Amino acid sequence: RIPPSAIRDMFGLSECPAVFVQCAHQHYHVPAVVLAQAIDPETGKEEEHGRTGLLQLTAPLTTSYPLIKILTTDRVIMLL
Repeated sequence: RIPPSAIRDMFGLSECPAVFVQCAHQHYHVPAVVLAQAIDPETGKEEEHGRTGLLQLTAPLTTSYPLIKILTTDRVIMLL
């Protein structure tokens, strides 16, 4: 039997070739090849760390189509 503390969730998008793995503290870690930002949906500007915003990913890994930056409708809080 696998203990619950060893089970991890993952987050990903078909538009982004990176996978975000959940740690033991229930936080998702951003791979070094992706820039993740929390964006204020009204102003389009980046939120300060610790404030809620929409997840925006910049992923220069995609080569099959010209998408580099994607703004999702997922709400996130970016932590250091």
